[in-house]
Amino acid sequence: MVKIISIDGGGIKGIVGSTILQEIESRLDGPIHKHVDVVTGTSTGGLIACGLTVPDENGNPKYDMQDIIDTYNDLGTTVFSRSFWHKVKTLWGLIGPKFPIEGLHEVLAEKFGETKLDKCLTEVIMCTYDLGSGWPVIFSSKDKLLNQARMLDICMGTSSVPTYFPSVEARTQNNVFNLIDGGIFAVNPALSAYALTKKRDKDAKVDIISIGNGNYGEVYKHEETKDWGLLEWASPVSSVILDGIGDAINYQTKILCEADGGSYTRLQFDLPEELSKMDNPSKGNMVALQKATTQYIYENSYLIQTAVDKLKK
Repeated sequence: MVKIISIDGGGIKGIVGSTILQEIESRLDGPIHKHVDVVTGTSTGGLIACGLTVPDENGNPKYDMQDIIDTYNDLGTTVFSRSFWHKVKTLWGLIGPKFPIEGLHEVLAEKFGETKLDKCLTEVIMCTYDLGSGWPVIFSSKDKLLNQARMLDICMGTSSVPTYFPSVEARTQNNVFNLIDGGIFAVNPALSAYALTKKRDKDAKVDIISIGNGNYGEVYKHEETKDWGLLEWASPVSSVILDGIGDAINYQTKILCEADGGSYTRLQFDLPEELSKMDNPSKGNMVALQKATTQYIYENSYLIQTAVDKLKK
């Protein structure tokens, strides 16, 4: 049985998935990476995947789940920060990225340094999209053609949400990529990890624990949308597309896993609109996100335990 933990994108809402993972780890014997074969992530989920598996100088996990949660609490303002001059020169994000890349680079460089992807303590699979080729690029720490890339570069690439951050250049031995957030095709990376696993071993049975970062899916009535044009669609279109992609991936991955004798366990819950922004690192927002997650864990302890039991098998 191949055991996979999959972590969605979601920007600062990564504190939700991190809090769920902390609860899972508290019910396991030892760190999460020892209980799984693969950790996969997109965008902020990719950062968490690397945070769980980057080694220290002794080959042990460099960070625990509390360290990762503290990163979201303490350093979010560094990542999601922009000067007045940046606002002016980009016309408040109309003619340039909403945020400069330097804050994200600062945080990730401190956490991962020069560590390359092949050093992960268990296999890590990260979803990105290469603008240079017009193709998804799925980085695996076991892929000898891609695993010499730095964690820093791949984490920046998978986190570079269009309009929020600029695209990122990443290099391997044979390629130069122009990367953006893999969420444009895999906001939930579970299906990508499943496909890569089955490509290696078509007879493999796969258990996936898929962790979301809180969902807010706004609904629109026909009377509201029937006359929309480019201007009206400009704001909601990205969230509608990502919600559709995520729901389709959940549906497809569950069917495929169960048809092959495996399982798919989804840990996700709905958030109110005021907590749905991916770029709000304010203290009040972070406290509210953790409180909502703690409530979800309390009300769904049996589902968390189902995930834990699968990881213990």
